[in-house]
Amino acid sequence: MNSNFLENFYGTLFTPDKTFSEMKNSPNPVHGIFIVVFVSVLNLLLNFKPISSSYLWLTLGIFYSAFSGIFSWLFFASFLELIAKIFKQSGKLHSFLTLSAFALLPWIFLAPVALLKTGGGFENFIAIIFGLAIWLWTTVLMITAVIKTYELSFTRTLAFFAVPFTGFILAFNWLIGFFATLGSILSI
Repeated sequence: MNSNFLENFYGTLFTPDKTFSEMKNSPNPVHGIFIVVFVSVLNLLLNFKPISSSYLWLTLGIFYSAFSGIFSWLFFASFLELIAKIFKQSGKLHSFLTLSAFALLPWIFLAPVALLKTGGGFENFIAIIFGLAIWLWTTVLMITAVIKTYELSFTRTLAFFAVPFTGFILAFNWLIGFFATLGSILSI
């Protein structure tokens, strides 16, 4: 069993398939909380402008970022757990919380990428390329987390993500149609 945080950290970055397979059997959401808080606060610090903001706002922002990061992480995982019921794969919330948090690890590399943006010109272009690569890396790790947690094939994982988007589009379309019909009934 692979329960060492540093081994999981390294393994996620370099051997995610093997590491996620091991972590799903012995999940540790406390490690996930640490990662989510760190990534959330790092994001705030990368976007903090000391000239226009006071340090009181920074302190409040740190607490808010930590809270909202944890809340978003829990909501996302709980939502996907509900969708997993459709695929008869639910009951793996702790595993997904752990794996999805570790899937966020590439975001830590945004700090050095942000330094490139201070150079201007060509450095900005390189920062954008690296930023897109980090985003793609995180997306692949998140998909891997879903595949490993819920034991789905790649195509079923795509369907797993398509279900909520399709539902949202249908619900939004229904809502627009509902109010458009109501508006035409009430118009004179």
